Parts: sequence; C-alpha cells; structure tokens
Amino acid sequence: MADTIQDDMESFVLVIIYHALRYFPHNKKQLTRYIIKEVFNRHLVLPNGLHEGGQGRGSLFLNMYYIEPDFEMDCKPLNKWIHAAILAVREWITGQTATSGPPTKRLGTNYKPQVPPERELDLLTHAVLRQNFTMCLGFLDWLPDKPVDAIEELERGEKEGQKVGRALPDAYKR
Repeated sequence: MADTIQDDMESFVLVIIYHALRYFPHNKKQLTRYIIKEVFNRHLVLPNGLHEGGQGRGSLFLNMYYIEPDFEMDCKPLNKWIHAAILAVREWITGQTATSGPPTKRLGTNYKPQVPPERELDLLTHAVLRQNFTMCLGFLDWLPDKPVDAIEELERGEKEGQKVGRALPDAYKR
C-alpha cells in the first residue's frame, strides 16, 4: 500500500507527540518511558523475519490509550494542538478503516463508524493541522524555560536512589 499525505501527516503528529513527551512538562511524566516504549518502539518480529508495529500508535489515536484523555501539558498551546491533531488523525483512521473492509474487530469493536464524505475529513489536506498550528503559535503562554529531557531526568532520579516511574498504574496493565 502506498503512503499517502495522510500517512505523512500522521507521522508528523507522532514526531510532535514524541518530542512533547520527552521535552515539555506534562502530567504523565512518571509514565514517559512506558508511553514511548509502547507507542513508538513496540513491534513484533514475524516468523518470516519482518517487523510489524503500529498497534500502540493506533491505540493512542483511536482511544487516547497510553496518554489518556486527561493528558495535559504545561504548554497550553501545544496541548491544544496535540489534542486537535489526535482527533483529526482519529477521524482519518476511522474513515479509512470503515471503508476498507470488515468491522474493526482487531481494534476491540464490532461496529463500522459512520464515515463522512472524504472531502469533509480534516486530514484530506494539511490545512487543519496548519490552521491549528498557526493558532497555537499565536498564543503567548509558551514555556520560556529550556526544555528538559523527561527520560534523562527520571534516570537521574533513579541513580540518586529515588523510586521514580517504576510501577505502572493498574489502568496500564494488560
């Protein structure tokens, strides 16, 4: 299957989310390593030697799994953009899933979502992401501080003997 502009935009959203998780203060800091591992690094090696991944990304976009709906960043403009971008990607994924085969049992559901005409999907072009980004850049409440790598900060705390980010909340255990 050929890559589409929507695939590229989904990748762009993932790059922003990855860097936001690592370098901007947020309310899931203790879970940063876990989220990055599950969403960005998790993959299966198939018997034929090929690698398959993407389940974590799909769960993030479709259900806000791993970061959850209450995900909040201290940087309000970027927080608003990420939530809007996740919704746009979700709309595109469900529209694509609904028109390309059987009900989405692999996603844990048995329904076919109602699909708006393709011309109404936010990710038909990059305009919605651009508009949201332009709006967010206009806000004045971007963090003025130097970004800090959340993973390095957690690792430093562990070296100093603090129990940081070791136990996962029950909601994340499968």
